[in-house]
Amino acid sequence: MQIELSKQQLKLLIELVHLGNWVVNSNNEPEAIDEKYEELANLIYAHGHKAGLKKHVTYSKYSKTYIGTDYLHMKSAAAKLLDEYNNRNFWSYLIDNFALRDFHNKYSAEKIRQMSSQERIEKIYKFIDRYTDETNNHGINHFRIIKQIPHEK
Repeated sequence: MQIELSKQQLKLLIELVHLGNWVVNSNNEPEAIDEKYEELANLIYAHGHKAGLKKHVTYSKYSKTYIGTDYLHMKSAAAKLLDEYNNRNFWSYLIDNFALRDFHNKYSAEKIRQMSSQERIEKIYKFIDRYTDETNNHGINHFRIIKQIPHEK
């Protein structure tokens, strides 16, 4: 199979492959890397390198593969998109988890079972709205750990 791409489309594909591979493998320990994604990224990067997109990809003599450059990882449009995504994800995850924690702390399991889906959503969103307002106005500055977690000895 062959796919014809312009140089601009190949650059975008490299950035998209970088983003996907980052999501799949960036937090994995070396022995848990999903090689099928690494291999596909290497293939796409090799085409990019051959097409002259050396600002985005380079050949690593150490790993004997094509890899993303510092530019791709830190300054490209993909890097900016990843930063924006991580920022939105952080706040969404933080707010949702605080809201669910407070919802479950306020209402018993029995009371929650008696609520309709709509009522549960409305009550959870009251907490979400509260934390959204708080984080929009103050970031994490007002969050405190009020109980010390004991350390193992």
